[in-house]
Amino acid sequence: MTTPQCAGCTPWCRSAGSLGKNRGVNAWSWQASTMASAALMVTGIGSNLYTQVGMVLLIGLASKNAILIVEFAKVQREEAGRTIYDAALTAAKLRYRAVLMTALSFVFGVVPLVVATGAGAFSRIVIGITVLGGMAAATLVGIFLIPGLYAAFQRARERVKGMLGSA
Repeated sequence: MTTPQCAGCTPWCRSAGSLGKNRGVNAWSWQASTMASAALMVTGIGSNLYTQVGMVLLIGLASKNAILIVEFAKVQREEAGRTIYDAALTAAKLRYRAVLMTALSFVFGVVPLVVATGAGAFSRIVIGITVLGGMAAATLVGIFLIPGLYAAFQRARERVKGMLGSA
């Protein structure tokens, strides 16, 4: 007995299942798998073992890019004494090149997987489309979203810390 594959349900299941589990930098990384699922829906490829492996890879690399920005913003905030907004903006400007170089080298590196032919080509194509579409979308969204999320969470953290300290 086989289970039906529904590429349209995959983004919703992924986002609902991971909302409660992820915290901090990884709180946004579930979007990477949702964006990869969108790339699969466009091409008509369903969810299978190869797409799941690709999504694990994608979430790891998208989280790494987020960590590059957040850690730099944290250093700017704590050691340089910048405001939350300035730290997030500075981190986004100065780490932009590193994030973009990582993402573009990854995207260009998986192009041979997407255009694969021959025996076993389907598995390479599925992994290639998953990580190519997901990383491209995660990079575009992440460059703008991560500094804003850092600022929002840091503001909330300091507000809570201030309320607990004054009590």
